[in-house]
Amino acid sequence: MMEAIPKEGRENVYIAVEGYWKSNDGLVYAEHGQQIGADVNKFDGWPTNPFLMHVGTRHLVQPWGEQFVQKFFNEYEEKYPTIDNLSEEISGIRYVQAVEGKLRGTTNALGKAALFILTQTSWAQTGGILEDINGKTPPEWEIKTLKISLDTNDQRWEFLIKSLPKGHGLRIALEASNSYPPLELNDDELKSICSRRWTFHKLNSDSGIELCPYNKESLSRIGQSLYDSTASLFLFSAKDARYRKHLKKVSSDLFYKNEKTYKFSHFVYGHTHMVEVNYKPFKSDEKWKPIIFNDGAWQRTVTPEQFCAIYKEKGIPKKEALSKMQPEYLPPCYPYVVANKVNGNIEMKLLYWVQDINEQGESNTQCTKLPINIPRDCEL
Repeated sequence: MMEAIPKEGRENVYIAVEGYWKSNDGLVYAEHGQQIGADVNKFDGWPTNPFLMHVGTRHLVQPWGEQFVQKFFNEYEEKYPTIDNLSEEISGIRYVQAVEGKLRGTTNALGKAALFILTQTSWAQTGGILEDINGKTPPEWEIKTLKISLDTNDQRWEFLIKSLPKGHGLRIALEASNSYPPLELNDDELKSICSRRWTFHKLNSDSGIELCPYNKESLSRIGQSLYDSTASLFLFSAKDARYRKHLKKVSSDLFYKNEKTYKFSHFVYGHTHMVEVNYKPFKSDEKWKPIIFNDGAWQRTVTPEQFCAIYKEKGIPKKEALSKMQPEYLPPCYPYVVANKVNGNIEMKLLYWVQDINEQGESNTQCTKLPINIPRDCEL
């Protein structure tokens, strides 16, 4: 592997066979991200033994998320070349459902995808909308009351399915199933799902989504920031819990490996398409509260709104966009993270390598090739 790198640059390259990289001062910890607990693409046994033996041959274990996504994308990518270039991979599912009218996949895989969407995906876009809804944050959910109505497996599946808006591809596919595998929902997941339901309901009262039981007095909270500790409890509960559990385990593992410094201040990973910077899963009053950076995927990616703006700019009809759009039509921007030490503190920056075909590349603080204007009918 190292032989593929020019000799004059090899001293700056380190192959992290341990499954992670840590700066010399221990303040920055980086990994691919497939070690994170409830992540759909987690490798069991990573990094020491993510393998299995089959008929005498050792194979790399394929996580369920990758199995689902690959099965889905492998089936459709030849027909729709840019389906894997959307900033949120799951958006591709919506496009295919809109074009073909149905989705294929096992109930278990589709259900896990639905659960991941409702509890783990980014709130970046939804967050801006929430702040515009009369300045309110979601109410305080009565989880104990809710759980009484989720006593059976069928009730839990119905709750999960009906947490997606009417017409959503996953909801349609799951409603068509007649057999549901065992499903458990913990309190953090229920809180996050209830807050997603609240958002969908506020945005569209005809979404077919009912609110979870809630504390009526909590609706009087006006003007709170979406990102304060109270809102975080409701909106980010499952996602934050997943990060906190993983980071504490990483810190503990480093301690037991006799690493000199194990209380890192910044955690970097680049496993998913969606860029996320300065994410803070710990409460502000906690003594140790590392900040998370997800530098996205090293490929051309766009949001659904940008995708829409590009196919409109090229005069491609909406119904034909998915089949006619090519990866080279998308902005040639590739995100990465740079860490510097300034006055003893870590300063993290998200940068983009911008380089189109036959052009000289450059590093920039933003993707300079994105559509400048998003047509109104492209906005979410």
